[in-house]
Amino acid sequence: MAFKPPSALAITDNVANDWVNFKDRFSLFLTATETENKLDQIKVAQFLNVIGEEAYDIFKNFKLGPLDSIKYSAVIKAIDDYFLPKRNIVYQRFLFFKRSQKPGETFSNFLTDLKKLAHTCEFGDQEESLIRDRLVLSLSSNDELLQERLLRIPDIKFEDAVKHCTLWETSSLQFKEVIGHKQGV
Repeated sequence: MAFKPPSALAITDNVANDWVNFKDRFSLFLTATETENKLDQIKVAQFLNVIGEEAYDIFKNFKLGPLDSIKYSAVIKAIDDYFLPKRNIVYQRFLFFKRSQKPGETFSNFLTDLKKLAHTCEFGDQEESLIRDRLVLSLSSNDELLQERLLRIPDIKFEDAVKHCTLWETSSLQFKEVIGHKQGV
């Protein structure tokens, strides 16, 4: 089966995000084509072939030695260093801890955003439990009853909190539909 390589790296105003997405897609391409275990020189050649003109021009100006220029991890690190800004962990955690579910926001969107924010916080082994805590403590004000129920469960696991929230949202939507149907809406 032939697999299409990712499109060239688009360099926009959010180049850090563009780079992370491209790198992820290229990694998937290497796995799909079973080339992730090939020689580094082959992976670098494939990578530089698909990265696009603008990104390749940037890469050519890096001061990589002859050995590093054919070492896949060194090439990726050099581009990481160029495109990814240094993170201020305290600020990243501030963004995470101030995040609350917005009125009308679906639970799945809220959970996805919390996971993205947590990924930049370097929480380590506590990441899942901190996401769980943030979920429970910052649900929409419309879900105070759900919040109370979750707080009643001692040592609730992350997966269980997600299940409860998902079921709550689904049943709430179904209930509104039933009520609307009864009222002829």
